[in-house]
Amino acid sequence: MLPERVASVGIWVIAGFFVLGAIPNLTSRSVQERYVMAPQATS
Repeated sequence: MLPERVASVGIWVIAGFFVLGAIPNLTSRSVQERYVMAPQATS
């Protein structure tokens, strides 16, 4: 098991990667990409 502090930081790092992955999908000109890929990148 990981210490609680390490696990907490790791969860925030992973959440940050999800946000970084969603930003390009949300700013895309493609309507399909915004409505299909953006929710998948954040889930």
